[in-house]
Formats: sequence, C-alpha cells, structure tokens
Amino acid sequence: MTHSHRKAKSRFEYFRMDVPARHRAAVGKTSWQHSLETSDPQVAAIKRAEWTAFYKAEVKRLDDELARQESMAAEALVDAAIAKMVDRNGSPDAVMVALLNILALHVRSSWGVEHAQAAERHFRISAISTDEDDLPPTVPVLVTDAERDRFALQAKLFEGRGATDGFIHQQLARRLLAQEGWAHIEIPLLAISHHAGEDFKVGTARYNAVAKHFLHRLAKHRFGHWPDGLMDALSPLTDPAKADLPVPSSPPAPSAGLTGKGNPVSEVFADWRVASKAREKSKDEFATAINQFIDLFGDMPVQLISRSIVKEFSTALLSRPTRPAPNIRRLPLRDQIALAAEQGLPLVSPKSAKKALQALKSVLAHAVDNEWIESDPSLKVSIQADDDMGDDRLPFDEDQLQLIFSQPTLVDPDVDDDTIFWFFLLAPFTGCRGEELAQLRPYNVRCEGGVWFIAIERDRKAKRQEIARTGGIQKGVKTKTSLRKIPLHPLIVKAGFLKFVEHQKDRDAEWLFDNMSANTKYSKRYTALSQKLNRRLRSFGIADSEFVFHSFRHSLKRFLRDDDRTKEEISDLLTGHSFAPSVGRKYGSGAGLRTLNAAIARIAYPEVDWGPVAASGLKRVERLTISEEQ
Repeated sequence: MTHSHRKAKSRFEYFRMDVPARHRAAVGKTSWQHSLETSDPQVAAIKRAEWTAFYKAEVKRLDDELARQESMAAEALVDAAIAKMVDRNGSPDAVMVALLNILALHVRSSWGVEHAQAAERHFRISAISTDEDDLPPTVPVLVTDAERDRFALQAKLFEGRGATDGFIHQQLARRLLAQEGWAHIEIPLLAISHHAGEDFKVGTARYNAVAKHFLHRLAKHRFGHWPDGLMDALSPLTDPAKADLPVPSSPPAPSAGLTGKGNPVSEVFADWRVASKAREKSKDEFATAINQFIDLFGDMPVQLISRSIVKEFSTALLSRPTRPAPNIRRLPLRDQIALAAEQGLPLVSPKSAKKALQALKSVLAHAVDNEWIESDPSLKVSIQADDDMGDDRLPFDEDQLQLIFSQPTLVDPDVDDDTIFWFFLLAPFTGCRGEELAQLRPYNVRCEGGVWFIAIERDRKAKRQEIARTGGIQKGVKTKTSLRKIPLHPLIVKAGFLKFVEHQKDRDAEWLFDNMSANTKYSKRYTALSQKLNRRLRSFGIADSEFVFHSFRHSLKRFLRDDDRTKEEISDLLTGHSFAPSVGRKYGSGAGLRTLNAAIARIAYPEVDWGPVAASGLKRVERLTISEEQ
C-alpha cells in the first residue's frame, strides 16, 4: 500500500509504502518513507509513482532472494536427510530405490484397489487395500487404464531385478517434477520429514521447495548398478512419444533457406496480435488456442509446422473435454484428452474446435504475409462444424413460455430487480441479443412517424470521441446487419416501458439499464447478467442446458418464420441476420418502420397470460416515480 501525505510542520508531500510483513525483519522497518521535496500535487504524483516503482522492484528482489534462500535451505535439508539414510544403509543406490519404491506404491495405490493390491504383491507387502476409502487421492500421472497397465507390467519385469531397479519407477518422479505435483507426494515425503525432524505443511513455500528438490533427486539420480547401454536399450519404454495418445509427426527438415532457429509460433502470434484489428476478446481466445498448440507440440518454429501437424492439432481440438473440472484443466492437454476418452467426458463442440484451429491458421497466414514461410500448411485442413449455419440453441415451446412468464419474477413487482424483468419481457418481442439490450442508451428508444422503436446503433461520433478520451465502454455490434430498428410491441408499451425510458432520460442515465457490472476489457456489459438470467431459467424449471436466455431470439425467429404474412427479408431485418437478396432486391434495400411495425404487432404467444406481466411492469414504473418524488 502506498500513499503520500503532508506532515504538520512541513510544506512538502511525503511518500510512504508499507513493507510486506515477510520482509520487515530483513529491511528493519515497517514502512519506507521519503520526503518528495515538493508541495506541487502534480510533481508529487510523478515522484510518488517513481518511488512506488522503485520499491515494487525492491519487493520483487526481496521475494526472489527469499525464494532462493528457501530453495537452498530445502536442498540442504533434503540432501542431509538422504545422507542420513545412506549412512544407515550404506548405499546411495539402495536408498534411492527404496524411496522410488515408496513413491511408486503411493502412486499405484491411488489408481484403485486392483492396482494397489498388485503393487503390494509386487513389493511383498501384506494386502491391506481392500476398500476405495483406504486409498490415497488419485495422483494424475499415467491417467489411462492402458498407460497404468503398461506401467505395472514394466515394473513387474524390470523393478526388483537388481540390475534395472529404479529405471521404471523414475518416470513417476520425472512426470511429477514436470507437472509440479508437489501436493501429491505428501506421504512419500514423510521419509524426509522423519529424518529431518521437521513437519511440512502442504501448500506452504517450505513444503513446495522440499518436495521439488526431493523429486529432483529421485528423477535425476543415475544408478551405479545399471548396465552400460541400459538407457538406450530401455528408453522406448518410458519415452512419452510411445504413449497411447497421438503424438506429433516428426517435423520436416528445415528448408535450405532457413537459418538459425526460425520463428517460434509464440513470437509469430505475438506479432500477429499487435498487427491484428481483431477484438481483444478474440485475441485472448486465440492466445488460449496457441497455448494449447504449444502444450501439444512445443513452441516450434513455424517453418517446421507441417500439414500433418496441423491435422493432428485439429484432431486434438475435437477430442478435448468441454468445461473440464479444475483438477482436469491443470493436466497437460494430452492427459486431458486421454481422460476424456477413458471416462466418456463431453467434448467441445466442432464450432469451438473450428474457432481454435482458426487461431493457428491466422498465425500461419501472418507468417506467409511476412515471408517467414513460403506457403501455409493449414490451407487444406478444416473442421466441419455441424452448426456452421448458426448457433444450436433451441426456441422455447408453448409450455416453457407459459412456465417462464407465470413466475414471480415476471408477475410480482417486488421480486427481482427491474433490469431482469425488462430483459425477460423485451426478449421474446424484440429478438435482441443480450449484449444489444445491455448496450442500449436511453436515447436509443425513439419515435418516428408515430412508431416507437429500439435503435440498435453505434454511439454518435461525439460520444465515441468522448469515450476514447476519458475511457469507458464503446458500444459495438456483432455484424453490420445488426444495425437496425425494432418497433416496440404494443404489450411492451402497455407494460410501461416508455415510462421507464423517460425516467432514465430524466435521470440523465448513461445506460438504459444502468445497474449492471461491466467487463471494461472487452467492452461488454452483459456477461454477468447473462449468467444471472440463465440461473433464473434453471430456477423456473427450465433444466435443459440447450435452453438459455438466447432461446428467446430463436422463439421470435420461429414465430416470424411461421407467419405467412412476414417475408424472410423482414424477419432478417428485425433480427439483424444477414440475407442474400437478388439483384432486384438490392435496389431500395431495407424496409420502412410501418412495415416492420406491422410484423412486430402480429407477434403473439397466446399460451401466456400477459395481463399480470403488464400489470407488474406498470407497478414497477409507478414505484420508480414515487421514489423519485420522495
């Protein structure tokens, strides 16, 4: 925490920053304080920023030094504990074999009763694991049954044989070290704790440092009893490239014109990100996809990416679990894919996989544009998405609409806030996307020729310049055809919506719905409300995840499609969908407000009793008026 203040007897501003508690002993004080030697607030602000940056760098240096000392202390502790074991047993190799055996027994026991009992038989331990409750939590290495069975067979063949002891079990230590799986070795680490005379609390810096060095010692030890050539002879058994999961094809040899290491895909993506005019959210989504590519194939130069690698990446994208649990999401992507196949987890949609593949395609196209590669290996690789024609959300049926609009949220003015009420009421009669409603300003509701309508439009130029100057959320639209006018249905007017709009104008509200939290990074106002609205639907009894708030848009689209008097072009104009008009239709494209109004006025959901809903809207508006008068 930093701040500046003026002491009672000084005309200068003073800087103060609290020293983090963990460093106070080393620094010898609880805060850093300096005179800024100025009484000018602006100059003081600049100097305060400079001192803040200086001491933040100092905190980082102190943190690094603390981590270095912790690491050195942990190394000394582990080395001393292992030395004690060697003194008692007389052989470093014997101690390392014993510790690896403890680790292997622990890991294999976490895979289930059968694996636990097999490991106990192998180590000649009396069978004690007869119930899942007796077993440790699953250690996420070698996640498929095939991998685990193969490992058990390898251990049976090569562990406990003398000359090859430790070779197979070391792969567990290596994998846990690579995964930073410190929390999974609390039991094996008890051997170090016992000989060091110190208990380690899982999750602390001390524990993590000790666990890291312990695994490092196990993973890197080279046994004196191994015969010459053992590594070369048996390395295929523990080579990840021989695992059940698909692995990248061998990259082609660099072309004659390539010098050095080429351009790593991460660097090409970073260059694309700077040059691209894509939305920030799209850039972040592409960054996730590129990180998944690197997870699978490493940060290889784009010059070495072949068509076969692109195809393997596309296959892997389709094989990922969708919305995995945190413990799965932390696994390497190959392990996630294996787990999804083994457990039958739901996979990402082809549409999502296609978007992720597009990230790699964009990077490779950028590499071509910059003449870093001669041709794009992804050109003929694609993912066929069943939902290419649009999203796969379903429209609500008659029973669902009746259920939704009979809920207290819609008929009781004292339940839920006004924003949620108006979103639910507007959605089936406007077909607006959630973000379109969230970005409405009061003046976006207007009247022309006696027709009230919602204008889905960009901010006026002066407003855009003001936002660019002062910061804030810029309004945006999904596509050019999203810009449109949507007449208000008579029921919306009857429910008092125009009075609500007038109230917001009188308040000089920036947004029509101004009680929403916003995501300023992506200029989005709807994200948090979207989750809230969908939770309301679930609480109403709409349990199927294919039915979401966006389903109202599909309900409107279905009604317009079924209405013989509404042409497809009018339906597309109202919902902001693109259409391909004939040459003749391109002349005088669009439609007048009266034509659009007639189509909207015909919308009816007769299964719903709208009277209580409209009455609730009026009471909400009356309450706002009374509150304002008071």
